[in-house]
Amino acid sequence: MTPGVAVIDRLKYIERKQVRVSILLIHEHHSGGNKYYKLKLNLEHARRQGVSTLLSFGGAWSNHIHALSEAGALGGFKTIGVIRGEPPVNPSAMLTDAASNGMTLHYVSREQYRRKGDESFIESLRQKFGNFYLLPEGGSNNDAVLGCQEILNLVTTSDYDIFALSVGTGGTLAGIVSGLALRRGTTNGLNLQSNQKVIGYSSLKGAYDLDQSVQQMLNSLSNDEARKKGLMGLPDWHICHDYHFGGYAKFPDTLREFLDVFERDNKIKLDPIYTAKMMYGVIDQIDTGLIAAGSRVLVIHTGGLQGRRGYALE
Repeated sequence: MTPGVAVIDRLKYIERKQVRVSILLIHEHHSGGNKYYKLKLNLEHARRQGVSTLLSFGGAWSNHIHALSEAGALGGFKTIGVIRGEPPVNPSAMLTDAASNGMTLHYVSREQYRRKGDESFIESLRQKFGNFYLLPEGGSNNDAVLGCQEILNLVTTSDYDIFALSVGTGGTLAGIVSGLALRRGTTNGLNLQSNQKVIGYSSLKGAYDLDQSVQQMLNSLSNDEARKKGLMGLPDWHICHDYHFGGYAKFPDTLREFLDVFERDNKIKLDPIYTAKMMYGVIDQIDTGLIAAGSRVLVIHTGGLQGRRGYALE
């Protein structure tokens, strides 16, 4: 796997087996990558409610916690990160960054962390920290989906047949799917072609409930904000579960070798948890014909490069 690349405008391109892959590097537009879009409307919502504290959940290398701490510092919010696990003797670089951004880190046991969706647990956090605006782990909610629709403003969507991206909690995928649907009804030349589709590449082993979660987000959207904006039929979409490489945070030698070759040949950095697995999947599906010759693919690189530090990658 040694695709070549050239830099053209704000996209990077790979030509492989008569497939043109355009790579949108979101983190070059916003340092938080897709997290910027997931947080944008949530922060506006919190500000309208007069809430000055944001609270969410994550692990020691969470891109979401990292981006939330940055967004809070820039936006004048207090931030609280409920972190899975006991306080480490040597905090990760991500935790150090979050603390430097002014985030209060609250460590809970893994058993407590599994209760993050329980109202009784949330109430105990309110008793400890006072009122706060609650964001789910990974940041995926209705506002996040609406925010991620704006990613498509960075490209001309009619130029592509396939939209590919990594999937964690599914909010960005739901945003891309619904954002394309909104463009179906436009009359300005950006109409959605009938053959366009969206492929999400899951980094989680056996996370087949992600499909249902994304569908629920789309259902919620079509019953609420998107209906007001004229949401039409959704494009074809699915989540590919074949490239998890053993599960979340697993980084076996096969994937490491791919990342090394890809970065050497293309001068594009990937993160081991999400985008490396997604990019491997895209190239493998091109090579095996699942992505057909002649396809025009937009790969949405969601960022998350701060997590490379957990694997001793620069």
